[in-house]
Amino acid sequence: DIKKLEAICLMRAMLFSGSSIERARELQVLPHGKEGEGGELAIIENANGLQEWRIRAIRPEYKTDQVASDGSDRKKTDYFSLPDTGITSRYLKILLDTIGNTTDKSENNYRVFRSRQNTLRSNLKSLLEELDPTGRLTETKLSKFLFFRILEQSNGDVCAASLITGDEHRLAHVRLFYSMIPIEHLQKVYLDATQGVVSQLFAASGKTNTVAAPSPTYIKEKHVGSRLCPKLDSVRTGIRSIQDEIQICADKDDHIGAHNYYTLLSLWHFTFATACRAIETPYMSLSEIDIPSGITLLADKDDGTKYKARLTWLPPHVLSRMESYQKYQANLFSKNPSLVTAETQSIFFLEKGRNGNFKTTDIRPKTLEPMMAPFIPYPANFHRRFMRTELLARGCSIEVIDAYMGHWSLGEEPWATFSSFTFQQYRDEMEKYLVPLMIEIGLNG
Repeated sequence: DIKKLEAICLMRAMLFSGSSIERARELQVLPHGKEGEGGELAIIENANGLQEWRIRAIRPEYKTDQVASDGSDRKKTDYFSLPDTGITSRYLKILLDTIGNTTDKSENNYRVFRSRQNTLRSNLKSLLEELDPTGRLTETKLSKFLFFRILEQSNGDVCAASLITGDEHRLAHVRLFYSMIPIEHLQKVYLDATQGVVSQLFAASGKTNTVAAPSPTYIKEKHVGSRLCPKLDSVRTGIRSIQDEIQICADKDDHIGAHNYYTLLSLWHFTFATACRAIETPYMSLSEIDIPSGITLLADKDDGTKYKARLTWLPPHVLSRMESYQKYQANLFSKNPSLVTAETQSIFFLEKGRNGNFKTTDIRPKTLEPMMAPFIPYPANFHRRFMRTELLARGCSIEVIDAYMGHWSLGEEPWATFSSFTFQQYRDEMEKYLVPLMIEIGLNG
């Protein structure tokens, strides 16, 4: 029965790719040499002769295309591969052998499913009713199963779930702008989510799974997702160069240059530790922080309701840097009392005024980016994308990363009455993952 065989293949394709029927219907089986062709979803043969899924990555919608001018950006790719843990390709081969491959030269000659969408939907419905006469197993549940399975197995990694399944979920929309995800991370998430399902399928059929978990094609240093995320070495080199520039300016009695670069690194200690957004004066004075605990309330995206305000933790080495900067600033004010006005911010750049005296300049993206450009030529908020990417790669939990970034929608708030999130967990994970990362890149107090 070709119709039933086609429905079985469609069901497995939807189950193991997390696809809607519309996406699964466009599935192609691409021969060797054609891996870079096709649409959103395909089965390809890798260099080891094994079959694997090839997914076109969804990505944030940008109004303009931007790349780092110095080539320090992480490498991106439009496609990534996932292991065929559910051996879906075997079923597809049986179907293709049964119906015969097309021989025309049209762009769709590698498509698996030839029936009309309404026919496929009707046949799939009949199959699901046969498998579950209660009617609880539906097309929607089938297509959403993998998405929610990934969320469960990854403790809420909605970006990974969206990228793997092609579902541009509303909860992933903002997060994807700050997520440049290594392909090997997605492959691990997929393996974790599907291997248990495969074992259960074999157990239900009374068979033993003797197939070893397939190894996906490993593409070193390739990422999908957002743009403009510098490599760790580039950030470390940039910070080291700024530290050197402070001494160079001091040796030349360039007080403005030395102040501005010292201020930049002091500012970054705070913003990297807190993921503070690129607002005007992304900093706070020590008087706003509980020094013994390092805890403070950060409201960097606020409409007056404090809904997006979040508790954050400043590590001891960051507090030490802020204390040093405060002492330096007090000494600067004592020598230049004209700098102290009602408008003077807690941190600022210097420039030369018309009378030759020092003049403060507020820190905002338009003044920050030119200062960064010779060393790290990225937007002012690059640290948020960089830190989210690195923390995820190092194993920090998604729940903690979202709290760190201030990413939540209604019902996801870490401070909500029925939230299971604890600030102690946040602090512990920040101490485990954030502190070593900051020290590694040179923001070590």
